[in-house]
Amino acid sequence: MAEDTTQTTDDLAGSGDAPAARPTAARIRLLAAALALGAAAWIAVGVWTPVDELRTGDDLPFEGVRSHRGGWLTWHLLDGLGTALLMVGLAFAVCLLVQARGARWATVGAALAVLGGLVFSAGSVSFGLLGAYATESDALPLAAGKGLIEYVNEEGGPALGVVVPGFLVMALAQLLLAVALWRARAVPVWLPPAVIVVNVVLFVAEGLVSGLALAALGVLYGQVAWQVWRASSAAVVHP
Repeated sequence: MAEDTTQTTDDLAGSGDAPAARPTAARIRLLAAALALGAAAWIAVGVWTPVDELRTGDDLPFEGVRSHRGGWLTWHLLDGLGTALLMVGLAFAVCLLVQARGARWATVGAALAVLGGLVFSAGSVSFGLLGAYATESDALPLAAGKGLIEYVNEEGGPALGVVVPGFLVMALAQLLLAVALWRARAVPVWLPPAVIVVNVVLFVAEGLVSGLALAALGVLYGQVAWQVWRASSAAVVHP
């Protein structure tokens, strides 16, 4: 009689050594925690700003940055690193939650989210470091630092050439991921439309409204993180 070589799910998980399946739940919870941290960073960046021009899109103010160097750098680190963490976490989270209907939307959206998030993160952190060094008198004479900031205000193409494409790719990625979540019914039915609407508001608004929209997205993605955490309870764990 031919030997049956068919492998079951339990065989692949190591049915005899059941504890081998336990890290699955731990990894899912780690993913949920990372996504929640990224969402918290967006909430913080949305409700707090050290320099008003960060909201209005006006020219970078030398004296404003100089008088709030610590806050300026902290804000950009939260914005850049938080965005990278959130977009990468969101990409993995949606691919975890959406495994059948909507999977193609999830795959494309996840790839764009990682790409856009990392590009935007690099631009935001770099911009924060530029402002911090240019306004540090130990690094540059004040006149030279002010001249550098004025040059960046007039010739901001290279800086915006990183941040703006990253932002646009992220926006598209979030729309695709929202569609994937909606098609899979993997989250409360109101959440994907809310993500789309708030993204549109963030795209067209400025000032306080844009900050509140970013914070709202952080809250919504916190809900996605909760859904991922709940999914960890469905992971196979043998007694």
